[in-house]
Amino acid sequence: KCKSNPNLWVIPVIAPDTTMRMYNLRYMCVHDFKRVKDYLANPPVPEQKILHLAPNFEQAMGFIRRAAWQDTPVTIDLETRARNIDCIGIGLNKAEAMCIPFFKGTGESYWTLEEETALVLALQSMLNKVRIVGQNFQYDMQYIVRRMLTFPAVYFDTMLAQHVMFPGEPKDLGFLSSLYSAQHIYWKEDGKERDPHIGDLKFWNYNALDCVRTYEVYEAQAVMLERFKVKPQFEFLMKLFPQVVLMMLRGTKICPNRRKLAVDELLAAIEQRADFLHELVGDINFSSSPQVKDLFYNQFGLKPIKHKKTKAITAGKEALKQIGEENPLLYPITSAVMEMRSLSTFNSNFAQAPLDADGRIRCSFNIGGTETFRFSSSESAFGTGTNLQNVPKGDRSTTLVMPNMRSMFVPDPGKIICDVDLAGADAQVVAWEADDALLKSAFRAGLKIHAVNSKDLFGGDAGADGKREPYYTYAKVGVHATNYGANARTISRALGLTMHEAEKFQKRWFSIHPGIHSWHRRVEQGVSRTRTISNRFGFRKVFFDRIENVFNQALAWVPQSTVAINVNTSLIQASALREVEFLLQVHDSLVFQIPFQNHTETLRLLRKALTVVIPYPDPLTIQYGLAISEKSWGHVEKTEWPTDGRS
Repeated sequence: KCKSNPNLWVIPVIAPDTTMRMYNLRYMCVHDFKRVKDYLANPPVPEQKILHLAPNFEQAMGFIRRAAWQDTPVTIDLETRARNIDCIGIGLNKAEAMCIPFFKGTGESYWTLEEETALVLALQSMLNKVRIVGQNFQYDMQYIVRRMLTFPAVYFDTMLAQHVMFPGEPKDLGFLSSLYSAQHIYWKEDGKERDPHIGDLKFWNYNALDCVRTYEVYEAQAVMLERFKVKPQFEFLMKLFPQVVLMMLRGTKICPNRRKLAVDELLAAIEQRADFLHELVGDINFSSSPQVKDLFYNQFGLKPIKHKKTKAITAGKEALKQIGEENPLLYPITSAVMEMRSLSTFNSNFAQAPLDADGRIRCSFNIGGTETFRFSSSESAFGTGTNLQNVPKGDRSTTLVMPNMRSMFVPDPGKIICDVDLAGADAQVVAWEADDALLKSAFRAGLKIHAVNSKDLFGGDAGADGKREPYYTYAKVGVHATNYGANARTISRALGLTMHEAEKFQKRWFSIHPGIHSWHRRVEQGVSRTRTISNRFGFRKVFFDRIENVFNQALAWVPQSTVAINVNTSLIQASALREVEFLLQVHDSLVFQIPFQNHTETLRLLRKALTVVIPYPDPLTIQYGLAISEKSWGHVEKTEWPTDGRS
């Protein structure tokens, strides 16, 4: 409502000219104008919300009892401060909620010790009775488990419901309310941060509003999941939910000695590269973007490279890679600069990441993190840990050896650490999507697919084993890019070939594997007709951008999402084995620990539990590779799966 005129409604919209430049925002703009039309046709009657704020002890206990005994779901929302629960909101429906505070704005406790103890016990009981609806409830669960010492089941997460219907689109509560609330009024700035100047009542009102808005979103989404026929996929994500929370809470033990050694190695490696660069170009601060740009674009006289999105002159990673590829004499310099930056990131993000008091590192995994249904990760809800999906495993770089940061991650006493990986899984999904008999046969025979492709494309030039360079790399990089819709110009740049050679490469590949080209046409036609692509598990992706901009994205989405759901299905199935403690999910691999005693038998059972059949007409099962170690994640070595009880 307009503050100066309560009878006037103001609906902010995305400017139509913005949608011409950013077409993927068009559906938001259209939705907003439909709301304008509806409001003009039927002026809304102001909503009647019953928000109970600043309750006394009897009122709070009575409301908790009401929630515990009602048949319909209950929305729960926490606000936190200083790593503690500041208040908890309970929503009975889309019109009534209560905020139960634990602290006043001054930091004083809201209750006496006896009252707070009774309330927490009542909340524990209630949380384990009701069907909980929450928004991004993985965050709240970390606090509920640690601060209330209970692990309730979660019935419905509105963020995950939106994720399964529209992966890749916004899914914060403010946005969901704008889509699904009958009378959306933006409120999320009122209590984003606990500001003592806004007053306790306004903050508690914000918490209670979160609950009723979440309830309204839930009711709309429950209908839409059925309408879009993705309820089974949503239920799959909710099955995944408790296993991921357990993994987040468990964390991984960090060896302090190896952590210190990693810091020393990183600092030494940074210094080595700094010395190397100093000898070549003198005294330059390579962490300073202006100085790096001055070196390459002024002192070396190169044509400035602009950022693809911002159009500003850049010396970022992609620009340095391009400079190195186009100027071989500068390649050692660009490589060393990129490595220095990476090493500094490794040091701050991994080696120096804050640990919990028990010496373990934890993170927050986000089930709804990416449009392909792979997880994303970040620091834990308590400010410890970091993104644990990009921990460097150490390899030989252009100039020097990169440290193995995974060696800090160690198993608990009496256990071994294991890493199972679906290496090359995307390529197998492509072969089955294309129904390509030659590729499927090669995968089933366990052949090195890049070597096979190299021999098919280049004949004797690729060598008897297909691994002669540069043909092996041409096949590895060129085939992957071609399968995902890259044109000849892109192949030419990536492989350093002429346009004629790149066109010849792609023509040869499609002549050997016409099913790939047919798959491309099917995807293009399907997206053009429905703006939607789906995988064999029934998960789907809706594209809101212009059709001509999404073809390559759609091609990549199918194998990437298929592999992600495969991995997540394995996680659910293997969690039934009580000996298996999952520690990390790293894109296409799972890291876990098992007791050393009887580990051979556990691994034999685990292999079966990890097995997932992808439901193609010709079913596909992708085999996990196994690597184990008694020392650390960084020391795991590939080994064969045990069979018939023998290691």
